[in-house]
Amino acid sequence: SGGGELADVWALDLASETWTPLATGPGPAPRVNPAAVVDPTHDRMIVVGGRTGLATLFDDVWALDLGTLQWTELAHGPGPRQRAHYATDGTHAWFYGGEGFLSVFGDLWQLDFSNDAWTELPNAGDAPSSRTCGAMAFLDGALFVNGGHDVAFVRDGTWRYDLASERWSRLSTSGGTAAGAHWAYAVDPACGTLVLAGGDHADNYDTALTDELSLRGAARFSRFPTSSLPDANDHASLVFDASRRNVILFGGTLGDGQSYLGGAWVHPVAPCP
Repeated sequence: SGGGELADVWALDLASETWTPLATGPGPAPRVNPAAVVDPTHDRMIVVGGRTGLATLFDDVWALDLGTLQWTELAHGPGPRQRAHYATDGTHAWFYGGEGFLSVFGDLWQLDFSNDAWTELPNAGDAPSSRTCGAMAFLDGALFVNGGHDVAFVRDGTWRYDLASERWSRLSTSGGTAAGAHWAYAVDPACGTLVLAGGDHADNYDTALTDELSLRGAARFSRFPTSSLPDANDHASLVFDASRRNVILFGGTLGDGQSYLGGAWVHPVAPCP
């Protein structure tokens, strides 16, 4: 927040749209920009890395039991970093790239939820350049990475990583997006689309627009149809509520951290074509 890094945990009830602060046990130090995924089989949230202050980076990994609200530290995987891309299929999680101090990464790591073991996956094939602050999704046995930036420049493009062959390939896409990095992102597995909300382009403007990238068949960007828009934002969070077919956008900043947003927005997602 504007007052510094936080370590609090909140839950949003998607039916009542009500926030509740969770009284957790001792856990990770206050931080910004960690990666976080849910492990539904073991009913826990896993948090990886992050940053405190201007340049102190974390490489610790923590699991929050969502029943007992107790934190447990897990084995470390990727090196210290913030803003890593993340995706999960419910049995594994994947973390790609991220940002160090005046550097970015291009490595890909897998976390197996069954034994909490880390594996660095091969970077074979036509791999994307090192980057941070793009978007990532898992769908149909593959990972997808879109956009982002390196230390100084936005990096366009969309890549697919086949988990069976452990190889990257670059996709030929049509259309475009309103932003180039710093999206809030979530995947709609039923329709096979990656939803990209907000974001900016080279830190020089924020947008409130939302785009979709089709991940099945032809890779095509299209504008998310809506009659109302949230505040312009970057670095927000997005979740897909499959039972109600809604996306929920929370928080974010303006001007890459010049001011902070606390609003939550919900929007229905159209049925699959």
